[in-house]
Amino acid sequence: MKKIFLFILAALTMVCAGCGLISGKGQTKSEKGILMAGNKTCYKIDLGGGAAEDYFTLVGGETRIDYIKKGESYWDGSAFRSGDRHITIIYSEISEGGWIAYWGGKAIYFPPGVSETTVQTQSTSLASLKSEDCFTIDEVREFLPWI
Repeated sequence: MKKIFLFILAALTMVCAGCGLISGKGQTKSEKGILMAGNKTCYKIDLGGGAAEDYFTLVGGETRIDYIKKGESYWDGSAFRSGDRHITIIYSEISEGGWIAYWGGKAIYFPPGVSETTVQTQSTSLASLKSEDCFTIDEVREFLPWI
């Protein structure tokens, strides 16, 4: 009986450690700041009130994606609205290499090798991105030191 208990305890410990629940690291990469595009790591960034152009050098012009977020209540700057919300997400290649997509004070950095089609499809996640899901500018410098 004691051996079964110890076996179950050891199994639970391994599962919890594998899930990051007892690793002491807080949120896992999949929970904060990281977005995977195939095998490429992308970074979700809260721009902290700055503009994308403050941190990235856009090349080749900006491309806009009109995205409709269905059935949402939101503040439009003068009143609360409900229903479909039209959002314009902007993306561009950057001279630092890769792509940047941004909207509403948030950005996603896509490294070189990510296709424009992937950037277009993944950037729609900006519409529901919250600050707590993102790295701050200072935090993302660990991965992108040129910012």
